[in-house]
Parts: sequence; C-alpha cells; structure tokens
Amino acid sequence: MGLAITSVLTEDNAVSIESLDMRDGFLPKKSWVRYDKIFTLSTSTVVRRYGAVKEDVFSEIINNLCQYVGCNDFKI
Repeated sequence: MGLAITSVLTEDNAVSIESLDMRDGFLPKKSWVRYDKIFTLSTSTVVRRYGAVKEDVFSEIINNLCQYVGCNDFKI
C-alpha cells in the first residue's frame, strides 16, 4: 500500500512533512502525504528508496489514515 506525496500545498486529508521529519533521506521542499490518495503497488515496480520518515511522523500519518478509512482502533 502506498500514499501519494505532493509538494503542492494540500491541507485537507494530508500530513505535512519536511526534511527535518525524515529519519533518512531528504525532501527538497515541504511536502504533504495524502492519506485520501491510497494505492497498491508491487515491490517489483519500486525502482529506488528515497528515504523514511521518523517514527512519530509515521504514527501521525497512520493514525490519520485509519481515522479516514475507519480503522480508528488501530494504534502504532
């Protein structure tokens, strides 16, 4: 499962992230993880790993996603 990331200002259904939120890798500009833009992907189509967000940011994204899709009892 994947979530869309955009650098276009998006306040609804999104969590903002920037380079300081990255555990490894970097973002060239402030971005938003869209938890209303959910997609599936095959690991064979993943060409490169660009980085990972810190655990607290990941938890915020997952908790917002769960609230959005109705899995409110799920906690990381």
